[in-house]
Amino acid sequence: VILGLLRIWPEINSTKQVLFLHELEEVLELTQLAEFRAVVNPLFQRIAKCLRSQHFQVAERALVIWNNEYVFTLISQNRAQILPL
Repeated sequence: VILGLLRIWPEINSTKQVLFLHELEEVLELTQLAEFRAVVNPLFQRIAKCLRSQHFQVAERALVIWNNEYVFTLISQNRAQILPL
């Protein structure tokens, strides 16, 4: 599901990017550790692009994903692969 979202990511429309980020957060909350490890590189490349976005709502929504407790646990368990962005 995550790779499917990343494949059809809206590159230009910032409103759709915000919606996709919200949906991505919802899917990540249901993701198990093994599934997360399989998509960690392309997922965080996309999140890094969103953090660098010129549109403030896209960057802000990407930061909200980092504040999610469950997602934060997944990130901390895989921080060697994820950081530095």
